[in-house]
Amino acid sequence: MSRPRADAGGLAVRLRRAARVAIAALALALACALPLPAQVRSDEMRVHAAYLMNFVRYSRWPEPPTGGLVVAVLGTPDSATVLRDMTRRAGPIHGQPVTVRLLPLASLAPPAPESTRALSAAAAGAHVLYVADTHRGWARAASAVASERALLTVGTGRDFLGDGGMITLYADGANVRFAVNAPAIKASRVDVSARLLVLARLPGGR
Repeated sequence: MSRPRADAGGLAVRLRRAARVAIAALALALACALPLPAQVRSDEMRVHAAYLMNFVRYSRWPEPPTGGLVVAVLGTPDSATVLRDMTRRAGPIHGQPVTVRLLPLASLAPPAPESTRALSAAAAGAHVLYVADTHRGWARAASAVASERALLTVGTGRDFLGDGGMITLYADGANVRFAVNAPAIKASRVDVSARLLVLARLPGGR
C-alpha cells in the first residue's frame, strides 16, 4: 500500500518542478518581449505608484474632499496609466475614490511666473501633484502652487527637495526610497502623518 503513495508523491514533485520551469520560461519570454529600458521604467513607475498611494493614505487635507481625491500627474501618459491601475487596486482612501488626472503640459516648463500660472490652472482641484522625471523642470512651479493651496507635491530625484518639493522618490541601488522636505511639509496645509515621516531616508543614507 505504500508504493502508490510514494509514486503519487514523486509525481507531485515532478509536477511542481515542471510548473516552476514553465513559470520561469514565461517570465523570461515576457521580459524579452519588451525593450529593457521600457520595462525598467514601467517597473519603477509601479513602485512610485505604490508609494504615492501610501502618501495619500497617510495625509489629511484641511477640507475633506467631497468629490474624491485627485492626483495630478506631470508626466507621460504611460505614467498616468500605471498610476490609474494602482488606484483601482487600492480602492477608496479615507472613504473617497482616488482619480488620476494627466496634466496637458509640455515637459519643458516656461520661465516663471508663466510656469506657475499655467500649472496653477491645470492642477486646480488636485490634492496631490506628482512630478515625473520627464517634467522635472516644473519643480519650482509646483512648489509655488503648493504654497497657495493644500497640495502635496511628490517628485523624483535628489534635486526635487532643493526646489521646494515636499517628498521625493529616488533610486538607492536596486531599491526606491523616499526623502522629505520637513520645513516645506510643516509650512503646507497638508497634514502628513508622523508615522510616514519617520520612515523617510535622506539621499546618501543619512
